[in-house]
Amino acid sequence: MPYETALRREAAKNDFDPCLPPALFARNPRFRRTPSPPKNAIGLMQVLPKTGKLLARQLKVRYTKNKLFEPDFNIELGMVYIAGLVRQTGALEYAAAAYNAGEDRIAAWKAERNYEEIPELVESIPFHGKPANMCKSSCATRQSTG
Repeated sequence: MPYETALRREAAKNDFDPCLPPALFARNPRFRRTPSPPKNAIGLMQVLPKTGKLLARQLKVRYTKNKLFEPDFNIELGMVYIAGLVRQTGALEYAAAAYNAGEDRIAAWKAERNYEEIPELVESIPFHGKPANMCKSSCATRQSTG
């Protein structure tokens, strides 16, 4: 697994399965250290500069936008963010959707109706691209490792 050392280190810090976050970027054709077009997200974990700045402040570490291009730093911030989303949303699948589509969108989708099971929400995601696919990939990874 690429970047396994950093993923395992940050997973241990965040009490998180190291096999799950790669599902957020493993199927991403931009599985590289360069910025991607959507919202200027940067790096392997596709961290937005504004989010990176907030997370760095929370971790009390030095931040520059250029540091988001460093895989270890990017993974550190991304893992803190996804772990926080899991705590906030209550489930990995909700967190994966929030990570990729935005926290406001997952809150709106959950408020629209009462989903009996998480896969119902995943299937209802109104995007045909990245957020739905990343969430489904996270679910599949979770089922195969759990």
